[in-house]
Amino acid sequence: MNYATTSPKWLSQKQAAQVLNVSERTLARLRQTGMEPGTCWRRKVPNNPNSHVLYNIERCDEYLHHLATTDDSFAQPMTTQHKPLEDLLAEWWRDSYPHAAPINNQTASLIVAFASWVLAKKAREAAQ
Repeated sequence: MNYATTSPKWLSQKQAAQVLNVSERTLARLRQTGMEPGTCWRRKVPNNPNSHVLYNIERCDEYLHHLATTDDSFAQPMTTQHKPLEDLLAEWWRDSYPHAAPINNQTASLIVAFASWVLAKKAREAAQ
């Protein structure tokens, strides 16, 4: 389904539940069972674990479609088989700078969020 002209990319849990025709509790359960953070959902305030959740409606729709078309959908969630970017960044930092203090997941998350913002900004500038 193409949501590009009908809704913003990131929606609140209540809005996403209405658009996707599922309950808010179902979205929360899917987040805990394999919906990929950072692409399907994110926190409104990234470094606050109590912050409201926002959903990328296009990715959520793809995820729900994947669940509907997979026999053992909850056994094999649609996530990348790779480590999260935060873990990869922390490993790279540790390998590249063995004598420096390690970075934690919160710091890595902020770096990943900033890099994503820069890439999105560059893409918007290139599209103009």
